[in-house]
Amino acid sequence: SLLLTSLFFVNVTKAQDAPNISFTDLSGVAHDLYTYLDSGYTVFLDFSYEFCGPCKDWSINVGHDLWEEHGPDGDNTLRMFHFDVDPVSDADVISYTQEWGVNYPVINLMQGTDIPEYPQDGYPTIYIVCPNKTLHQTLGYGYPSGEMTASYYYGSCLGADMSNNKVFVNATAPTSSMLCNATPLVFSPKILIYNSETAVGVNQDFYFNEEYDVKVFINDEFFTTIVVDPYAPGSGPISNAQDEAYLEPFNVNPGDEVTLVIDFEGDNYPNDDTARITVPSSISTSISADTNLAVITNTDGLSDIYFEIHDSEGQSVFDNTGAEEFSLPVDSCYTIYFTNSHIYSASLKDSQGNTLVSFDAGEFDGYKTPRLYFHVGMNPVNVSEQKLADEQLLKHYFLDLLGKRYNSNQWHDLPQGIYIEVKHYQNGQVQTEKVYQTLKQ
Repeated sequence: SLLLTSLFFVNVTKAQDAPNISFTDLSGVAHDLYTYLDSGYTVFLDFSYEFCGPCKDWSINVGHDLWEEHGPDGDNTLRMFHFDVDPVSDADVISYTQEWGVNYPVINLMQGTDIPEYPQDGYPTIYIVCPNKTLHQTLGYGYPSGEMTASYYYGSCLGADMSNNKVFVNATAPTSSMLCNATPLVFSPKILIYNSETAVGVNQDFYFNEEYDVKVFINDEFFTTIVVDPYAPGSGPISNAQDEAYLEPFNVNPGDEVTLVIDFEGDNYPNDDTARITVPSSISTSISADTNLAVITNTDGLSDIYFEIHDSEGQSVFDNTGAEEFSLPVDSCYTIYFTNSHIYSASLKDSQGNTLVSFDAGEFDGYKTPRLYFHVGMNPVNVSEQKLADEQLLKHYFLDLLGKRYNSNQWHDLPQGIYIEVKHYQNGQVQTEKVYQTLKQ
């Protein structure tokens, strides 16, 4: 039986050389660990299975990005392998790993074909093997802790000095109350910084006791330096590994790109010291009468999209835990944001397909888009009462412009093109909608 997934990180650095293993992936390609190490590659071995939430989190929010940045299409310094430990079919493994965005080789460890050289204490178990055969082991979740752990050991494998490393995890985007009510915009982002040695369990003695600087750049031009006191009112270390603080307010304009860079004395690894924020610019988009509002998103199929709408006071008034069509009180200012680490585009559209607000920037930092303004006009916003529950759906398919039928429940699985989405319900209703699938970058 599968071990329960640990809720905490366990990191073990093993002094002995990593044992060699050879294996064949689901594409029939043979691999040998030492061959990659001798060629100068760092190697990640990911032991996971489909119904493991932390495994999915790690693959989507850590493994996918590592491969994009450091795999053959990146700087070509990394090789990664996903091992499925559950006795399931090759087809099942291929299906869920494609959904997770696992673009690196996949190996199906059917029952009786375990790899005893690399035991698993929980899932996911990640082994990081350096070119000099130094071995590190970690298990846990994705962003930000899993990302910091992977980056820490990956940097160590490359010979970087990761001691006393500070990681600028994120900074909050402008709030609804700021965006809707203030001119000029007065911005005071909340920042979160980790000491990665403490986060990965290498050094538990570090505490955020000293002041540090945050340099502010607006549109890539230096603006000011803000000194952060970890023990200032309203701030303070969350633990010996984390510090959060609200920066002193400064003025920004709609559309500004704000870059924040921490400057912590003794930080030996500056690659992860930057957070970037886009100030929204779609301030006064009105919505006409008789409009159904609907959110349309396009991702690379890695995970579900979450979105939330806030009013001018910053209160949440709608999110997509319910229906995706909704109405809002008129003559009011709102902001919307989307959460998913791999959004290609996200937009709020009316029933005619007109885009009211949109986001289109590929992947983005912090796993949350900038907030986007929109304004509901004086005319009422009507919402269709014809939305039917999924359990009433009898048939769901897509037709391309030549009439070819695609029996798929997910439009983002379709090839690039224009389609008619067709839904047949138990009560005899038929709904159709035109959808567009763009080329995935």
